[in-house]
Amino acid sequence: MPNCIYCGAVKFEYEAPTFCCNNEKVKLVHVEVPDKLYELFTSKSEEAVAFQKNIRLFNCIFSFTSLGVKLDKELASSRQGVYTFRAQGMVYHDLPGLLPDEKGPNPFQLYFIETENKVKKQNEDTRKFKMCKAIVQKLLRVLEANPYAKIFRRLKDYPSVKDIQLHISKDVKLEQHVYNSPTADQVATIWVEGNNGNIPFEGDIIVHSHSRNKTLLQML
Repeated sequence: MPNCIYCGAVKFEYEAPTFCCNNEKVKLVHVEVPDKLYELFTSKSEEAVAFQKNIRLFNCIFSFTSLGVKLDKELASSRQGVYTFRAQGMVYHDLPGLLPDEKGPNPFQLYFIETENKVKKQNEDTRKFKMCKAIVQKLLRVLEANPYAKIFRRLKDYPSVKDIQLHISKDVKLEQHVYNSPTADQVATIWVEGNNGNIPFEGDIIVHSHSRNKTLLQML
């Protein structure tokens, strides 16, 4: 089957023509891969080979969120048969607290500390696996231009505020599978502060700021 004539997506046989870009109604911004990152993925240099060999661990070190899942530990124990990863229930993004505890910062919280401390912490983690310090420093330089990393770094400069809640509700009567283009450039939200017993529980997203506990973002 030929690729999509609009976005060039590689398609499987019998895949619907609306599966990728919905006949050009959905347009994705093309993101250029930084040269340094491209070299790590494609080069055969000693540094690139070390990166490719340990790519999963590097991904964990620099991840913004982690996998939130209720894991079937009996199957994942490897006591009988082969290791099997089976998730029960919903799979979601696990977003930890913004502030580190007594155990020190986790990878997500490293975006909120100064660069020197960040390099030191990440190099401590990688030394356990005999990784190259130069790779960590190169990835940090690449992330300086990452828009999501910029947002996280900006958050550490905000003054302390009280915990707040943001609720975004959906209209279940609307068709959820239609690709509609936005008709306005404003987004309406409702901020709820204080102990209000009338907070709607059908909200799709609930965000608790400045929380030391883990915050789960999921569909309710």
